[in-house]
Amino acid sequence: MITTTDYGDCELTQSPHVELKPLVHKFSEIDHLCIGAFGESPTFKDYVEDFKVVKYYGEDCFQVKVPTLTLGLVYKMDGTLYMIDYEYILYDEDFESLDKLEKLKDILWSQVPSEELCQEILDVINCCHNSYGCECLDY
Repeated sequence: MITTTDYGDCELTQSPHVELKPLVHKFSEIDHLCIGAFGESPTFKDYVEDFKVVKYYGEDCFQVKVPTLTLGLVYKMDGTLYMIDYEYILYDEDFESLDKLEKLKDILWSQVPSEELCQEILDVINCCHNSYGCECLDY
């Protein structure tokens, strides 16, 4: 079904690809992943694993493995085929619990291409279309 977005008429061409698994992320600060203040031997929140200090573009940063919900969308916008890859990271933005990520996974997974887009997918398309994470598949 065609849904109107901020950029034009949009239609999913296939069901969203949704997966929840631990992925490696790099952060300049990790206070949001710690219980209490970050110190010599930090205590991390649940599900935060494999803490390392690594070099990233010549700077020290913190590398951890955190549960991450990945979303892959393939859609047509005004007849042109696009793909968006988007990630929701536990303890980032509004996701303070694994339950919230799992509920979002269920919402995204249940999207049927022939139905009007759910608000969560519409928000991702409005946010990411023609920007970082969006690829035009028609050449």
